[in-house]
Amino acid sequence: MDDPTLKNINFTQAYLRTQIGKKVKIDFLIGTNLFIDKEGILLEVGVSYIVIRETTSNAKVMCDFYSIRFVTIFE
Repeated sequence: MDDPTLKNINFTQAYLRTQIGKKVKIDFLIGTNLFIDKEGILLEVGVSYIVIRETTSNAKVMCDFYSIRFVTIFE
């Protein structure tokens, strides 16, 4: 895919692709005032989604990219 959002690290998606394999905590804004978070290993980053493997259940979770507000990356 030649989409610049996935190749140019000036875009969030491309930067997150450089962090695949690391543990992340992702905070999502649901609606206007509800925050939830997910923790796991970052597996995939697409133009409009990410996939993490949750640390608690070992399940793969696909997340909507546009509801993400904060990403904490653990070294």
